[in-house]
Amino acid sequence: MTPQNAQNLLTTLFETLMDQSVPTTKLAAFFTPDYVQIVDGKRLDLNGFLSHAAILRDTLVKTDIRFENIITGGNTIADIHFVHAQKKNGQTIMYGRPTES
Repeated sequence: MTPQNAQNLLTTLFETLMDQSVPTTKLAAFFTPDYVQIVDGKRLDLNGFLSHAAILRDTLVKTDIRFENIITGGNTIADIHFVHAQKKNGQTIMYGRPTES
């Protein structure tokens, strides 16, 4: 898989993540059963990620994802991305470093 193919896949994943019409359980199709994500120093397995995804859907109305680095090897993708999002209550949040538009 090329880095561009990986970015396309990740973009589709994030679009699906925010699509309320798609059950969060369908997100599992993007991952292997042994998926691990490290967020702010916390380790999430696949079930933890799916639970986190449900919370994000209930909280956010808009997200902007910026990819800093994407590394691929075979069918494996590792990436660093930053999120700028707007909550339903109007609050703006950023994960990672601030991004320029």
